[in-house]
Amino acid sequence: MAFNLFGYELSKKKITTDKNGVVVINSSPEDSYDFKSFEQMYINCPYLRAIVDYKMSCFSSFKIRQYKKVRDGEDEEQFNTKELNYLLKANPFESINRVLAMAMFNETAYGVTYIKGVRGLYNGFENTKALYCLPSNLVEVKYNDVNINIYNKFDISQIVNYYQFNDNTTVERIDSEYIIHKDVSNLVYDSNIQCDSVFTSIKESVSNLMYIQSSRGILTRNRGPLGMLSPSPNNKDAGGVIPILDTDKKKIYEKYKQLYGLKPGQSTIIIPDVPMVWQSMTSNIKDLLLDESALHEFNIICDILNVPRGIFDDKTAFNNQVNIQKKFYNDIIIPYANEWAKILTDKFNLKESYFVLDYSHISCLQDDLKDKENIEKTKTDRLINLYKLGAISLGDMKTELGYITETKDFKTYYNESN
Repeated sequence: MAFNLFGYELSKKKITTDKNGVVVINSSPEDSYDFKSFEQMYINCPYLRAIVDYKMSCFSSFKIRQYKKVRDGEDEEQFNTKELNYLLKANPFESINRVLAMAMFNETAYGVTYIKGVRGLYNGFENTKALYCLPSNLVEVKYNDVNINIYNKFDISQIVNYYQFNDNTTVERIDSEYIIHKDVSNLVYDSNIQCDSVFTSIKESVSNLMYIQSSRGILTRNRGPLGMLSPSPNNKDAGGVIPILDTDKKKIYEKYKQLYGLKPGQSTIIIPDVPMVWQSMTSNIKDLLLDESALHEFNIICDILNVPRGIFDDKTAFNNQVNIQKKFYNDIIIPYANEWAKILTDKFNLKESYFVLDYSHISCLQDDLKDKENIEKTKTDRLINLYKLGAISLGDMKTELGYITETKDFKTYYNESN
């Protein structure tokens, strides 16, 4: 017997009876979990989804900015450029934020992600008309050589001839020039230049969480095996305890279906017509330690996905939560975003400008900006006092402040006439 449970196939061994009617289990029940896909694992496990969604939400909260390189001075932010307007509406449905969020998911789930640029009228990725993150499991890499050694190549064009996208309806060939190909690491490459999936490391923890969720559901709905009715020791004659006849069993089952149960108006206690005793089998749900087991597996998934456990702990103090979030952004999210900013800059062939995925608007990072501004002000005030005392020259002061040429008007910071 097989049935679907939370996206898995669950198989059970046969249970039969021998010639005497005694139940015989040919072999112990076997739970065989076969994930249909990593997407199915993510969709149906609420614990995993909560962690992944939080990480994706933090990463995709960036504001994309473009800066023009200025020699010997602060780079200038650009607005309303062709590239920015394009990325703000990367495709008819999504902005670049959502496209890169899905890229993060695929990279986490499959170890690799592919972003396709829809070819425009002119050649080159920078002239594409839309960006889509392709499901990684539907993309196949077609090599230039049959037995290629990727470890002695220095350009993707030497390795990949083209990419092939296979969905349920179409097979599409995509030139390597129009694909952003990003992987987790080169720890292990398979034949599809695909690395080990991070999700592979958490399959057992997810399985255990699904067992816990399933067990909790059964206990909630059915309250488990409450107990059994057995012949009372008082129901006996000279030969011993009188067994319950089939007719007696039938009467009990018929009454149970009609009168007893958890529906409105039904009783949870059976009162049979024959002498019987009640043997309780119910155990307290706390005794099963389901919450403790779930928390253990949940923490393992958090650790593997580099998401702080304290984010989900409602007992963590507010100030600690802010510090945890700040560290998460600075240590995990922003470095990852910097990788994508460089990839987009290179792929759009920007020479005189570059992209930045900016998180300075995030509330937990505001204190950092305030501290930085205070430090800058303190430093400026100190240098002004030294300059007034004649301890340093105007040139020394400008150098300390980072203005080493006449590109910037220093008097916006200090007016000598004052």
